[in-house]
Amino acid sequence: AHWITVAWAVQAAVLLWAALRIGDLRLYFGGFTLLFIVLARFVFHDAHRTFDLDLSRLAFDSGYSRFAAERWATSITVLGSVFAAATMLRRSSADERFPGIADARSLMYAIFGLLTFTVLNVEVAAWFHDHAVTARFAAISVLWAICAIKLMILGFWLHLVVLRRCSLVLFGATLLKVFLWDMAKVSTPYRIVSFLVLGVMLIGASYLYHRYTARIDVPAATD
Repeated sequence: AHWITVAWAVQAAVLLWAALRIGDLRLYFGGFTLLFIVLARFVFHDAHRTFDLDLSRLAFDSGYSRFAAERWATSITVLGSVFAAATMLRRSSADERFPGIADARSLMYAIFGLLTFTVLNVEVAAWFHDHAVTARFAAISVLWAICAIKLMILGFWLHLVVLRRCSLVLFGATLLKVFLWDMAKVSTPYRIVSFLVLGVMLIGASYLYHRYTARIDVPAATD
């Protein structure tokens, strides 16, 4: 079941490491092929068939805790293999033996970010579905705000405009969710908490833009 995904994820990372180490294009493309098979299996097979994820409810039919350890182990291994691939590609970005290595690196980081965000949303939604359903949507809003502020911090730290823009888009989506969805679906105490956390995060984002204004004008080449 999911242990096949775990084994393949590790193997994909090892293949890419070996390919970059010895300069073998066959291993390079083979590692990427296996990694994308791992991602497809994790998303379309393991989530539903092994861990009983019901996408319509964002909850696990067998309960949140039943396969928690196996689910976390699989998620961490898959995410770790994607991040390891991105890191190895970054360190080998000047290697001219591999075509499109810079684009592959950016793609791996993008997949890592999107998959991490998705996994966190599923885990938070499923946990609150089983333990505190009235706070579920407020918890997701808080998660989005936290992810947005982390993206902004990384954007300033790494001088990446794209991360700061993603952060602003996520903040905007969070605001819309809070006003258009949470106001109607979430009970008052949790709605207040959601507004407070979002407000604090927005103040923090404003402070970052004020504190690091000079970094916003970094030339595009550094991004």
